Amino acid sequence: PREVSNAVETILFVQDFRISTLNDVSRDSFTDNNRDAYFHIETKDSTLDQFLLVNGQYRPYLTVKPGQWNRFRVVYAGWANSAQNLNLMIGGVCETYLLAKDGIYIHDYPRRLDVFPIPAAGRADIMVRCREGTFNVTAYNNNVLLTIKSEGQRVVSGGPTRGFEWNFPPYLQDVRQEPVADNCSCNTILSCGGGCSINGKQFTKHEAVHTIKFGQVVERKLTGIQAHPYHQHVYPFQLVEGFDQADTTATHGGYFLNGDWHDNIRAPNQDTATIKYIANVHNGKVMLHCHRLEHEDRGMMSQEQILDDGECKCEAFEMHPPEL
Repeated sequence: PREVSNAVETILFVQDFRISTLNDVSRDSFTDNNRDAYFHIETKDSTLDQFLLVNGQYRPYLTVKPGQWNRFRVVYAGWANSAQNLNLMIGGVCETYLLAKDGIYIHDYPRRLDVFPIPAAGRADIMVRCREGTFNVTAYNNNVLLTIKSEGQRVVSGGPTRGFEWNFPPYLQDVRQEPVADNCSCNTILSCGGGCSINGKQFTKHEAVHTIKFGQVVERKLTGIQAHPYHQHVYPFQLVEGFDQADTTATHGGYFLNGDWHDNIRAPNQDTATIKYIANVHNGKVMLHCHRLEHEDRGMMSQEQILDDGECKCEAFEMHPPEL
């Protein structure tokens, strides 16, 4: 679309810090009362313990022109509040449309949204057009993230373009109606009950939770994504069940919809979902883990193995050859 190709692009890299916890980690990483100077933070305001940074800045200002299309490329590198989604809201009189998630365009752009519940380690591209004024961009529970100043000569712009069809590569073709072979539909359960694990097993270097035959359509039934941001490496996945458009609660107002592609998802109002992808580009390991890093470090990480001459197995727990 013309407004996308001509938009002013701005990267918003959001980090969430809790100083007391981070300084404890920097101290505990060394012996003899030394500390990691890179990760040790001191502030002028001793009462400021938790805060958000945008591109390394605290509550910066961003200047835009009224009527101008802007493409905000948001990366949520959550840490202290990685149990929460970002819930980004752009105040003032602005039009805000979801364009892409995790680097993949949505099928139904422009999708008008007011809240963007980006999970920890998630990304979202948002098309923004504002009227004149000064207003805040907030996250979580109305915490100020940055301030937008929309000023100067008004830009005359059309759009947003409706009915545009993207040219997706073969590995991103719609697989919702594609049949799934025996044993290629498996459960993937994220849980921290009695220790953090995937399918009841903590991470083991040479074990795979599932195996996949190269070229097969893969289906996974996820459980635990209300609390745990599920991140899958190598292959993005398509949401198949759990996010019907009519259910505005599960979809969080339309941010999560069946048919969308992700490589990372935490749905605050939906604990289960069915996803699909086709393993037809790369073979080898596919890492999967919770992106609440304290959970990953406690064992909520595993891997699947894609084999040229292998077969789909739901409870593999074995890699071939074992040294992989």
